[in-house]
Amino acid sequence: LDEHVHHIRQVLTRLRQHRLFVKQTKCEFARSSIPFLGHIISHNQLSMDPSKVKAVQDWKPPTSIKELQAFLGLANYYRKFIQHFAAITSPLSNLLRKTEGFHWGPDEDKAFEAIKQALTSSPTLALPNASLPYTIWTDASSVATGAILCQDQGHGLQPLAFDSRKLKPAECNYATHDREMLAIVHAIKKWRCYVHMQPVTVLTDHCTLQHFKTQPHLTPRQARWMEYLEQYPLAL
Repeated sequence: LDEHVHHIRQVLTRLRQHRLFVKQTKCEFARSSIPFLGHIISHNQLSMDPSKVKAVQDWKPPTSIKELQAFLGLANYYRKFIQHFAAITSPLSNLLRKTEGFHWGPDEDKAFEAIKQALTSSPTLALPNASLPYTIWTDASSVATGAILCQDQGHGLQPLAFDSRKLKPAECNYATHDREMLAIVHAIKKWRCYVHMQPVTVLTDHCTLQHFKTQPHLTPRQARWMEYLEQYPLAL
């Protein structure tokens, strides 16, 4: 509490120095958790606002492109809480690209219910500690890449964020080795603000990637990836 009071004094002093004002009725002090932009922030933890979870639970299946866009907009805002988000929502995002009209079928309904379930049972994320190393789990399928940013803050590895990206048509034709490598490259690009100063351990289920740096022959694409990844203190 003493540290909290000290921080408040620092903030108020700085506001006074710059002749800035805050409204007392919109200030809260000595709280164990606070709502912020659709999230609940507590000690070293981040979770979804329960009111947003309730909105997802009550969401009816979309009957038009506009309604689907609204649902995906909300879901996308919380995608960092959802593992394999891009793969789960693939049937729904595909529907947005169709030109022959809105056709809601079993695949779309299954994806809709799956993403609702994922949102309403999303894990609590840990907040990053800039003084500790990071671990990134990566994976790739035939339709998307996925990754988890983790950190051991004394209680084993805890997720800080999930990320995934749907593969482009050309990327779907990559060999398994290259898709798995693409997953690593995308994860590092996504979280470069976290990992550029700390050691990073990258975990993948594709064992041959352990020898990626010592391969005698690289394709131009692989060489570009190698050049990019060498900027970071990675251990595969």
